[in-house]
Amino acid sequence: PPPQPPPPPPPPQPQPPPGVSPGGAGADGSAALSLTAAQLAESSLRAAAAAHVGGEALLPQLTSLSLASSRLRALPDGLEALVGLRSLSLDHNELSALPAAVCQLPRLAHLSLFHNKLKAIDPAILALGPTLTRLGLQHNKLAVLPPALLALGSLTDLSLTHNRLGLLPPIGGLASLTTLGLSHNQLAALPAGLEQLRRLTSLSVAHNKLTSLPRALFSLPQLTLLCASHNLLGPRLPPVAAAPSLAHIDARHNRLETLPRSLLALPRLATARFDDNLLPPPLAAAAAGG
Repeated sequence: PPPQPPPPPPPPQPQPPPGVSPGGAGADGSAALSLTAAQLAESSLRAAAAAHVGGEALLPQLTSLSLASSRLRALPDGLEALVGLRSLSLDHNELSALPAAVCQLPRLAHLSLFHNKLKAIDPAILALGPTLTRLGLQHNKLAVLPPALLALGSLTDLSLTHNRLGLLPPIGGLASLTTLGLSHNQLAALPAGLEQLRRLTSLSVAHNKLTSLPRALFSLPQLTLLCASHNLLGPRLPPVAAAPSLAHIDARHNRLETLPRSLLALPRLATARFDDNLLPPPLAAAAAGG
């Protein structure tokens, strides 16, 4: 019989994104995926992932997914298949509500939703309580928060800056929190329960409408940085001597008329900014010098 022609070469395989080895799996069996708006425009998440990471079977192995800057108003189908997902970025989209599917991811630890149009957070987010450690909600349109969000006991990092928050429910349930960002909102008072955040090291409440700071704030044993500039604080701060770890305090652009003598008793204080207040000239000069 005449010789048979050789079989045609296999079609080229799509290249995985940076940080993913051929086939889509990392050395530890995990995988990362970043999809653009163009890749999502005419396909579900399942189809897009299968096309760009080497097959649908890899979906349960994905640990990191970025859908940032994809003009999303809703999530594509298939997110529920990502049972191994630990990090999800939905930044710079057009989401107006927290997608329900996000609350069904059993291992999610990092969730970023900044620069969207969020007006509400589904109380179902409480389902992420055992795993979620970092939550970024800055630059949205949030005016209220459900108590469920402030009961996520594993959260260590929460950013709510640049929203429309005027009142917060009690916050004591965030017992693991180390960093809290509340700046650029409309808060007239800080939430109840601050004294329970015994691990808090950094608090930013700048650019609000605060007229006072609670005494309990200065009893937090690990608080290192406090930024309360551009508020309406005055005429004085509460005693601060009970804040043994406080190293940096920024209370510029307020209405303070005097400074607490207990500032001199803080053993780790490195920088203190009180310029642009209503302090008498000698104190004002000292405050401006840091």
